[in-house]
Amino acid sequence: MSKRDELSGQQAQAMRRIKRWYGSGASQTYRLFGYAGTGKTTLARKVAGHLGIGSVMYAAYTGKAAHVMRSKGCEGASTLHSLIYLPVEKVRAEADELKAELNAERNADRRTEMLDRIRKLETDLSTPEWIVNRDSPLRDADLLIIDEVSMVDEVMAKDVLSFGVPVLALGDPAQLPPPRGSRAGYFTDARPDYLLTEVHRQAAHSIVLEFATGVREGKRLIPQRYGSNSIYLPVSSKQAMRFGQVITGTNRERWRRIHKLRTLHGLDGDLPVPGDRVICLKNNRDLDIFNGQMFSVVGSEPHGRDGIWLTVEGEDGAVLEIPAWRDGFRGMDQEKAFEAVAHRRRERAFMTYGWAITCHKSQGSQWGSVLIVDESRWFGKDRVKWLYTAITRAEFRIAVITPNGQ
Repeated sequence: MSKRDELSGQQAQAMRRIKRWYGSGASQTYRLFGYAGTGKTTLARKVAGHLGIGSVMYAAYTGKAAHVMRSKGCEGASTLHSLIYLPVEKVRAEADELKAELNAERNADRRTEMLDRIRKLETDLSTPEWIVNRDSPLRDADLLIIDEVSMVDEVMAKDVLSFGVPVLALGDPAQLPPPRGSRAGYFTDARPDYLLTEVHRQAAHSIVLEFATGVREGKRLIPQRYGSNSIYLPVSSKQAMRFGQVITGTNRERWRRIHKLRTLHGLDGDLPVPGDRVICLKNNRDLDIFNGQMFSVVGSEPHGRDGIWLTVEGEDGAVLEIPAWRDGFRGMDQEKAFEAVAHRRRERAFMTYGWAITCHKSQGSQWGSVLIVDESRWFGKDRVKWLYTAITRAEFRIAVITPNGQ
């Protein structure tokens, strides 16, 4: 074993505990938590070899997090939605096909099977939740490893666990807890089975991780420029355009940044146009999109009086046609008013611009560079967790500014 493949003392101890858990079969879930840079993904990548198993699957809530897992050697990492759920259109198409075939079927036993299947599909289509794909490759896996589990709610967690496959859940207890009233945080609501606290050597050289660790340990960030990174120094409009994502604390600041960035990028009007970024604000089973999913706009056209038809490219490169409500793009007040009724208006997606997002919406994702508008003061006892979470959304470059810092 090369030095690169060796596990640190704490990582090695965690691996021994994981092997003991997996071998005992006492619990379906093992919660391996750790702070940024402590090597959770390293363990995830190596666990199959140490356990002597062949079929390990990797997943995360967002496409960004799944991409990060793949880039770190977790082959085949996908979103949980694509792993365990079926698109509604596929289920409806199967039901319609069976109904069409039923009239021509003369075999009584076959007709009974077809009718049972049609009833099952129609039951699935009537449920308000997602349709679980019982033929998912997960059913044959030896282990499922889920990263960034803070976004996973109780419904999704129970759907995952219904496959009976052991689950290694990776999380960070220093991150911002889910919003009050949210069903997210099923796995992070419980105490970890093992907590990694030692930052490993390679990660220790990351300036972003240095900032995050300092904040987590109660140190104050010092206004200064650190190479391409800067703390509490003004950022020009031209510089702001170069960051992969802008993160705010409040929706008011989010909308202020959205308007400013759209103007800087030459995007006119109060509705999305090609070149815009959009984000889904509510799960929509009928359209097969989920809260926090981000897209780039390829095309757009009006869709009735209250809608807009968007052609978008997802983080996985897939191009989709999505009907969306206009209210999500008309400003903070209209967005907030529509949020109260969005759960009843599922024929179109509830989306908004993605140029700037709140820290809560950023969880589970990561970008190369992040501009943070520090509004941690609005989060009371969670202010440190807010800033830590925002910083750890960046891979290699950050700038932290005050709300009036350009």
